[in-house]
Amino acid sequence: MGNIWQPIQKPVLAAVGAVLLASLGWLTKTALDEARAAYGWEVLPIIGSALTLFRIATLGIAGAACAVAFGSVVWWYFQLEDGEIIPTATNFSGGPIGRPPREAKRTYLATTVRPHDIFVRMNDRTPMQITSLVKPYIGKWMRLRGTVAVVMDVKYEILVTLQAGISVTLSFRAKDWRDRFFGVNEGDEITFSGQIMQIASSMLIFRHCEIIDEDRDDVIPLLPGN
Repeated sequence: MGNIWQPIQKPVLAAVGAVLLASLGWLTKTALDEARAAYGWEVLPIIGSALTLFRIATLGIAGAACAVAFGSVVWWYFQLEDGEIIPTATNFSGGPIGRPPREAKRTYLATTVRPHDIFVRMNDRTPMQITSLVKPYIGKWMRLRGTVAVVMDVKYEILVTLQAGISVTLSFRAKDWRDRFFGVNEGDEITFSGQIMQIASSMLIFRHCEIIDEDRDDVIPLLPGN
């Protein structure tokens, strides 16, 4: 369902916003017409037609609700544009990929947290225990260094698998990184930042990945001892 929704989400949001804006205009006009018909352009008297006041109040509440809904649609639209909201985390070319969130919006794990240590803690755990164990890490960011095993271009994404003994997959937005990865070979070392999307007993997936400066002092090796 996410793959069907993703390519059309912005046109749909624009259409919903237009309907809400038109509804807000109609409600405002109707409320003003009601007030003018009942009281003219004078200030509303304290004692008036209870029914008319009720209708005006109802129209006002409905108008306020439309205004809030319209504001929410506008916020969602521009958050999509800014890469803040990605309805499907990564879909392996099921639809266009949004830009990564700005640096200020990211929460990075401490450099003392290493992927190897997370997987060691998962040993001999049940699936239910693993789900609880990895929950604090999902959605957090890391800066890592690893060795390339495979690079695949799957239309909207560049998928990079690293040599790690487990399945470590990085998802890069193809529009931004395709040209860069034409020059990357198996065995090359890359330094990247990425958001943890999924952790399982033998699998680690990062989304919103970006190549970063290899000389940063807050980068940790994917494998211990490197």
